[in-house]
Amino acid sequence: MNLNTPNIQLSLDDFRSQDIFVLLRSTYKNNLLKKAIFKAGSQSKLATIIKENIDYSRLKQSVISSFVHKKNLRLDLIYFLCKFTDIKFDEKQTLGIKGVQTSRMIYNPEINISLTIELAQILANLYCDGSIEKNNCYVSTYINGCEELIDGFKNNFKLCFGDLDYYERYTHVKNVRIPCFIGKLLYYKFRLYEDRISSQIIHSSRDVKAAYLQAAFDDEGTIHKTHGQIRIKMKPKSYIKDVQKLIQGFDIETSKVIEEYDKRNGRKYYYFLISGMYNSKKFHDEIGFFHPKKKKRLIKHLRNIKTENYGYKAKNIVFDILKKHKSSTTKQIAKLLKRDKRVIHQHLTNLKKKNLVSFTKLKRKFVYEYLWKVI
Repeated sequence: MNLNTPNIQLSLDDFRSQDIFVLLRSTYKNNLLKKAIFKAGSQSKLATIIKENIDYSRLKQSVISSFVHKKNLRLDLIYFLCKFTDIKFDEKQTLGIKGVQTSRMIYNPEINISLTIELAQILANLYCDGSIEKNNCYVSTYINGCEELIDGFKNNFKLCFGDLDYYERYTHVKNVRIPCFIGKLLYYKFRLYEDRISSQIIHSSRDVKAAYLQAAFDDEGTIHKTHGQIRIKMKPKSYIKDVQKLIQGFDIETSKVIEEYDKRNGRKYYYFLISGMYNSKKFHDEIGFFHPKKKKRLIKHLRNIKTENYGYKAKNIVFDILKKHKSSTTKQIAKLLKRDKRVIHQHLTNLKKKNLVSFTKLKRKFVYEYLWKVI
């Protein structure tokens, strides 16, 4: 992971231990139970001790006996048994985790999870084209008509949390449900209820921000089939302004945020535009689309622009070359862009007026040549 990314970790301790069931390796689980029963003196005495320390209703001797045969034990019970027997909880013995009731088991779970590009995209997907229903036991779904985006979401989930047999429903789009206890954790950990990009994403590394933006534009962004303007349009103005700020952090210029009233739905929507060859190419290079149709349309638009390395915001392209090569002469830049030296020199002069670049004189046989670099 990029060293600039905050060390944000998700672990079992982030869940309510009474809401999580854990599938332990049988030898480890049986040894833990055996030592607990031996220390307590009997199964019935162990049941009494457990009830005195954790909220475990209807616990009696017969239930203790069933623990040996049960595949899953509640996490708070495991924690208590480890403390009671002085056995350290070994996360490596965890084969799976699940929530209460009908939640499906996540096998080979990732116990400690960092803010990676995969998790960033999951967060964007759940906010944009997904939902976490707080008033319906935190039912968590991602809905999209693009098969590639659905597969990408499932693959990201596997890389972040582990193997899962998903609930899936088909209509004109595909609905994929993830375990509610994961949705609930993400809902509060990253404040998905606030209609803002979470502060963890805002302060993350450049690659994590780019991954988040790509997922958001895959879900909610569009690209015009004729003039190639890129747009993202949603209801919450606060969220759109956060997306705009994040985009501008990649030196991509945008329009102002525009308000639009939809008479059919009686709602206000907000959007901004990304226009021009320089900004479109910058978007493609730094963020891009994973959505196959949008990606194809953007590439086609860029190929149709005859002045791919020139034209609108040409000085920005010159500036980018200097940043990449650290220092270059006017002649070298002109040759790279296949443009006249005099025009390139003019762009460099304008950049110098803004205190973005400087030069040193290189003495040649008959004249001086300027060697330019970024300040």
